[in-house]
Amino acid sequence: MTNSRQKGASFERRIAKMFRAQLGEAWTVRREEIDNQRGQFGGAGDLRFYGPSVWPYAVECKHSKAFRMVQVWARTGPFQAWWDQACDQAQTVDKLPLLVFRGDRTPIWCATAERLEADMAFFADGIWIYELQSVIDQL
Repeated sequence: MTNSRQKGASFERRIAKMFRAQLGEAWTVRREEIDNQRGQFGGAGDLRFYGPSVWPYAVECKHSKAFRMVQVWARTGPFQAWWDQACDQAQTVDKLPLLVFRGDRTPIWCATAERLEADMAFFADGIWIYELQSVIDQL
């Protein structure tokens, strides 16, 4: 059985690789190795982005077998805590929250407070939900 830290770190590396592949050589995307929950060292979230312009998002990644999509609309389960964490962290560094999340054997989704030009959008109580790949394809 995989422990939750290993599962989370593996998911973060996967998401960093997806962003890196789309953004190209001008950008570096790294998994934050330290627990950077409060904006220490100028960053927040699980991934750090270095490139030719300012990256507008604080990216928080979550992968849990307990997640079910209905939690987004009901604002229950782990989703609400994840969203609150993403928003709090983004606010500390004056960025927009981007929560990347999934349950076991489900698509990878992302949530943000702003409308993006991406496919597969759902709107739930002030939060826009997208399939992550559709957001990455728009970068």
